[in-house]
Formats: sequence, structure tokens, C-alpha cells
Amino acid sequence: MDYNFLGRDFPPTFVQTVRAIFKQLTRVFAHVYHSHYDKMLSLCQEAHFNSLFAHFVSFGREFDLLDKKDIVPMQELIDIMDNNGVLC
Repeated sequence: MDYNFLGRDFPPTFVQTVRAIFKQLTRVFAHVYHSHYDKMLSLCQEAHFNSLFAHFVSFGREFDLLDKKDIVPMQELIDIMDNNGVLC
């Protein structure tokens, strides 16, 4: 078990809990992209949101927190980001 910044073990369910959080956040990203992206464009915030999503995906990949079936709705965007070298 890894130690956290307080010097104590993470709980045994830590990774499972973080994966569940990532699953829900993936759904939030999908909803925002699908239903509210036009609003982000009108506010000139799409670059910030795309950057947030790219960091989210990169972190999720690095620590194996994203299940392939959960990112299916976002796969096209992830592929574009991959092909453009945006994702780590």
C-alpha cells in the first residue's frame, strides 16, 4: 500500500473509489461536450475545457483509472487529441 502525504496508508478501497469518481466525471465531460459546448464557444472557454479534459484523460491513463467502455462516448475526441499530440 502506498503512503499518502500524511504518512498513512490509503484505504483498501481507494483505487476503486477513484475509478468510480473518474467514471462519473467522464459522464459529466460527455454531457457538457454534448449539451453545452455551444455555450462554452460563445464564452470563449473551449480551450480551457479541452485542456481540462486532456489532463483528465492523461492522468486517468497514467494511473489506469479509465475503463475503455466508459470513454466510448468521448473516444472520437480522445483520438483527435491523441493524433494531435495533446495527450500524454
